Amino acid sequence: MLRKLTVGLRRTLVVSTMKLLTPKLKIEVTNFLEHVHRVPRPFTLMLKKHFGDKPLVGAEIGFGFGENSTSLLNELNIKKLYCVDPFILKSYYEGKNLVSNYTDESKSRYKQLKEDIRIQFVHFASDEGFSKLPEDLDFIYIDGNHEPDFVLRDLNKAFNHIRKGSFVGGHDFIRGAENQIIKAVFEFSVEIGQSPTIKMPDFWFKKN
Repeated sequence: MLRKLTVGLRRTLVVSTMKLLTPKLKIEVTNFLEHVHRVPRPFTLMLKKHFGDKPLVGAEIGFGFGENSTSLLNELNIKKLYCVDPFILKSYYEGKNLVSNYTDESKSRYKQLKEDIRIQFVHFASDEGFSKLPEDLDFIYIDGNHEPDFVLRDLNKAFNHIRKGSFVGGHDFIRGAENQIIKAVFEFSVEIGQSPTIKMPDFWFKKN
């Protein structure tokens, strides 16, 4: 039964429970959730500092609730943003957990972004979605399936779709102990011989 609850409802239940148990713990949980989902994210701010007002072509793997896609468009001089996600406004399983990105807020964002000529939605899973992307992107941000095998696969594919001097990064590094994102990131780090830059809750690599 609990597995069928949406992410948003589960978060609400957690915060409500903490509020009943202790005000201090409730505040800590609330601040943690706000930190993870706050925009603009560290990766976006890094791109803004590095590229300035340069027109950028990039991709985001995983639309979620659309906050980060909107933030990328607002914060950067985006020429084209590819958004790869087969589950926009749909439910999907991540491991044994059923996740839903369908909310009035995400529906509204999707409707607005569909009308933005700078964004192109790619309604495929990332393994096939990468084949729809150019191979000289300025950045790719990964926030799709959090299972370690998928994260590692997405990182490898992403590195082949950016030009030298560009960046591959991702979200939810702070949740790595739960979802093994940390394991995948450092395994990729060993493969390419480069340490990641980490600024919670994001991480990134530069292609030299």
